[in-house]
Amino acid sequence: MLVKNEHRGNMKLNEKLRKLRTQKQLTQEALAEKLNVSRQAITKWEKGEGIPDIENITQISRFFGITIDELVKEEQEIKPNEIYAYTWKKSLALTHSKRLELTVKNMREITLTGSKEDAIEIEISSNEVEHLEESIRIKIDDPKDLNNRYQLNINNQESKKSVNLKVTIPQKLIEHVEIKTHTQNMILTEMKLTHLEVDGEVRYVKAIHTKGYIVFNNGRSDIDLEFDELVEKLDINLISSKATLTIPETSRYVTYNKGRWTTIEGNHDTEKATNEIELNGLTSKLMILTK
Repeated sequence: MLVKNEHRGNMKLNEKLRKLRTQKQLTQEALAEKLNVSRQAITKWEKGEGIPDIENITQISRFFGITIDELVKEEQEIKPNEIYAYTWKKSLALTHSKRLELTVKNMREITLTGSKEDAIEIEISSNEVEHLEESIRIKIDDPKDLNNRYQLNINNQESKKSVNLKVTIPQKLIEHVEIKTHTQNMILTEMKLTHLEVDGEVRYVKAIHTKGYIVFNNGRSDIDLEFDELVEKLDINLISSKATLTIPETSRYVTYNKGRWTTIEGNHDTEKATNEIELNGLTSKLMILTK
């Protein structure tokens, strides 16, 4: 099903920076600390009285999990739950399966959300690609032939254009999810799984009401994670990279540094904590922040 929606307004760089900062509930001082600049610089940029240099533009785009083009181009506006110009939906009924293996290519943003239904719901949205049903290729392997593994491949063939994906997962049939992808943003909502593993490259992750054992194998790319509540176990695997994890101030957890030449900063192990945070990999750093 293809739906055409209303067009959005434009935003300038200073407006985007202010909006992105407030969406993450950061003060100007907090953002300045994360970017290693002065608060006065943030104030100047948000007022439109100056423009960040290319190094700072790169830092800002990586921190917020967007491309440089999306940050500096006026026609790009960053919104949560925004209405896109074009939307295409597809439903995949399930009868039995305990494991979902998902491969996603060329998507700017991926949202995974849990549901109580019996079907996998796929929603593709874009402001640039009108005929989504012609641009998206979906390949499905029947779990009856794969020991209850449901394999789903979703590929945006318009690789140079911005397309977003939302997958609604029936949690009473799916307990284990593995996803292979390279994407700017990943949003996890209402997910309660035995195991969720993400392989590839993700720049920014936001988790809302999500529980279980979650693994991020992010290779050589930095990653910024933001959780509204801490999951039971979180594993982060990196090579020569940095991860920033923002969690509620009331979180109780214990950390394990199991990599080689890796460090964890800002950690404070708490007594009788049941939540675990583990860093693996090589020459990498995990910074834990609270809000």
